[in-house]
Amino acid sequence: MFAYLVHPDINPEILHLFGPIGIRWYSLMYILGFLFVYYFVLYLIKKRRIQINEVVLSDVIFYAFLGVIFGGRLGYVLFYNFSYYLSNPLKIFAVWEGGMAFHGGFLGVLIAEVIYCYRKKINFFDLMDIFAIPVPVALGLGRWGNFVNQELWGRPTTVPWGMIFPKMPQENYFHLSEPWVKEFVDKIGLEVLPGQKLVNLPRHPSQLYEMLLEGFVLFSLMLIFMKIGRKERGFYSALFLIGYGVSRFVVEFFREPDKQLGYLYGGWFTMGMLLSLPMIIAGVILMAYSLFKKEKSLLWAK
Repeated sequence: MFAYLVHPDINPEILHLFGPIGIRWYSLMYILGFLFVYYFVLYLIKKRRIQINEVVLSDVIFYAFLGVIFGGRLGYVLFYNFSYYLSNPLKIFAVWEGGMAFHGGFLGVLIAEVIYCYRKKINFFDLMDIFAIPVPVALGLGRWGNFVNQELWGRPTTVPWGMIFPKMPQENYFHLSEPWVKEFVDKIGLEVLPGQKLVNLPRHPSQLYEMLLEGFVLFSLMLIFMKIGRKERGFYSALFLIGYGVSRFVVEFFREPDKQLGYLYGGWFTMGMLLSLPMIIAGVILMAYSLFKKEKSLLWAK
């Protein structure tokens, strides 16, 4: 009995158009994510639970879109693979090849929305509290795109739901001459052909872990507190920062670090953890401030 799963090897391209251009699952997930946020907030407007109009909603989505695309790409370039893009600057624009960083996109959105709120004289946290509620679903959809692309995979594992990714680059295979690899293969019943020296081991489907925690668990928490009626300024922004930061930090224990970076410290601390820590700290400070001051957001209906 095989104690592992095999990735269904979904074609990442839904429809090919021409050259490098096509409709891909990854792009579709981004679009669906933005649509979900838009219609969720629109629902709150229609139900008169918040005091913003559809013009503000459209503006915020537009600014967020620019922040995600430019910030996400630049974040990946700067945080995860700077030396490569320094040598291949034109590759920065090859977004169809993948390479987006959440933390970069997050900073991009923050900068874009700070500019928007300053121009429109809207309290930044009042606005972000509203949009923080549906955003986890958009993040969860993005992780599904990562799963389809067979990227951001996890570390080798013997758990029954460990997954072999068929498109795993051979440079990430393991050599059977290593005793632990041989023992690993025997334990899970992985078939090895005669004379085979390298093996593609099952890994944690960490994309799905992130989709669950950063996406739907965090969104459920948001809905619970919204149902309770929490309206303190900064509350949902803080909950998002803490929820995403902790979820990402935990999943990093199961996710394979980027090969060009490896572990930053002690064989366990990764760049994802490093970038998540400021989010957690900022979230805790903002949550304490929100609960202590108890200032009601001006954008929630009375």
